[in-house]
Amino acid sequence: MARIVLLTWGSQGDVSPFVALALGLRAAGHEVLVGAQPFHAAFVEHHGLRFHALGDESCAEEYAALMDRLVDEPNPRKQMRAVLQTLLLPGLEAQLRDARLAVADADLLVVHWMQLAGMMAAEITHSPWVTVSLNPVGLRVVAEPPVTANATRNLGKLLSDFIWGDAFHRLRARHGLPPIDSVADYQYSKQLNLVAVSPALLSEQEKPASPHHLTGFWHLPNAGNGEYEENNALSHELSTFLAHPETPVVISFGSMAGHTPELSRIVLDAVRLAGCRAILQGGWAGFTVNDAENLDGRLLCVGHVPHDFLFQQAACVVHHGGAGTTAAALRAGVPSVVVWHMLDQSYWGQLLHRLGCAPQPLARHDLNSAALSERIIEAQTQASYRVCCADIAMQLAQENGVTNAVDQIQRLLSSA
Repeated sequence: MARIVLLTWGSQGDVSPFVALALGLRAAGHEVLVGAQPFHAAFVEHHGLRFHALGDESCAEEYAALMDRLVDEPNPRKQMRAVLQTLLLPGLEAQLRDARLAVADADLLVVHWMQLAGMMAAEITHSPWVTVSLNPVGLRVVAEPPVTANATRNLGKLLSDFIWGDAFHRLRARHGLPPIDSVADYQYSKQLNLVAVSPALLSEQEKPASPHHLTGFWHLPNAGNGEYEENNALSHELSTFLAHPETPVVISFGSMAGHTPELSRIVLDAVRLAGCRAILQGGWAGFTVNDAENLDGRLLCVGHVPHDFLFQQAACVVHHGGAGTTAAALRAGVPSVVVWHMLDQSYWGQLLHRLGCAPQPLARHDLNSAALSERIIEAQTQASYRVCCADIAMQLAQENGVTNAVDQIQRLLSSA
């Protein structure tokens, strides 16, 4: 039995896969500890896992203001820079302090590719560590060839310098760690990087080489529809809504918001124009609408309902293109309508469209009710989308990403 510490960072979509992996490692006989930002404590402990807080509580007002800024910024790299400079880099010192406590006596660290404090803690304590990435986007950037024949810096370093600035380099120097050339390259372990993505979605040319290892998606155990309904006592409103003969559209934007009143109006108008029934899930950002009664009972607002259950009730799912939500929609076998906000969400939207599982994705800063309603209608009525989604769902059902990841980790421990 090994003592394995898992350190993550981000929204619940970043924490859920780590909880799934922690459960898999515990089932294999290992002692596990999950470290994340403090507001994830209840979610982690709900699954019977030990939790270790990293850093300080985030400010909800600051997060809301950042989301507003990101909606107005169409450049993905500038969006990424704003996220790092506002949310991640200012808290690294506090996260490093807490990460060093978490990794004491650990046999192995499993670190989210954005959890730089965890990587530094591994260096300082001389602990072995592997990384986890939830999308393959950054792997391609780091692997880009030099910009010119004589260039000494590749595209990955150029982007890294712009996006990260020098704050992380200065932090390393303060703690006596050697300089690094590129933060983008540092984010991936040279020993093993677990890519929690299904290989069924990628062509042979897109699949990364060692030390990156595609495992399949990681998701929490699915109890199934019947058990969920029995154990969680669906609200009367939701059960009544689902009993209607018309299958609803599910709208779930996860942690994404930004100009929320405007977004509420667009969603309401799009549902009205599409003439559909819809379930709006507030998600981590608490997104909701205040005048759903104007739709004559065709729109229902809900809080937490597991995606593995909720998406199976959907004609299509409108979402932000986060990795976890994308995987849940694919497992449910239903078409997507992606309204991407930032980071890797554009990648997932384009990938779903290329695979034949979704209409062309919409950028959040270009969103309007007419464009959204058109895509909702297209996703519901074009039969090829559902056929493609059903085929991919069958392939995903044959995979077990958590088991594959646990196997890779145990091989690494054995070789060590």
